[in-house]
Amino acid sequence: MAKIAVSFINDLQEKELWCWAAVSANVYNSALQLHSTAKMKQCAVVQALVQAAAGSDPCTKPDDFNDTGTADEGLGALGMRDELPDRTHLDIDFLVGELTPVNASDPEGEPVCAEILWDDNGTHFVAVSGVNPTNKTVFVEDPYLGPGNTVEYRFQQFLDHYGAKDPKSVKPRRRGTVQTFQKVNREPRP
Repeated sequence: MAKIAVSFINDLQEKELWCWAAVSANVYNSALQLHSTAKMKQCAVVQALVQAAAGSDPCTKPDDFNDTGTADEGLGALGMRDELPDRTHLDIDFLVGELTPVNASDPEGEPVCAEILWDDNGTHFVAVSGVNPTNKTVFVEDPYLGPGNTVEYRFQQFLDHYGAKDPKSVKPRRRGTVQTFQKVNREPRP
């Protein structure tokens, strides 16, 4: 079986801790590219989840809101979180099923979000936009790297030794393990 991939917009995360907001906005924007030119901003994802004090707004004062969150929360705020529990049994067949188009009226499969636990106990969120079941590789969209930086990993290496490479270096800044996969709904729900 050849590579299976979905169209994916991977904008650079705007703040150091906004990988969760970036992945959520990127999933939303990738889904809407078929239907709309409106673009979800990362700060709007943050704004949907925080109770900002009067006069304070993540879009006008993003540094005041540079905090951690989860892709589950971001996708939920956008109506794109699948209602099923996060998948902790991590196998390549699940990715093949999610990324494969269902029928002719659904020309795209769905990206899968992955939660990574860094070796220093921090978390990071990325999206899987493609899989090659024959070669057992996955194509990862990391908002830390931004557009045009899809990284191909051997599936087991992705699960056990993920490293977001610093754009200025060939060495990963950190190493991490994938904890869960999160299904998404390509069509946002109200």
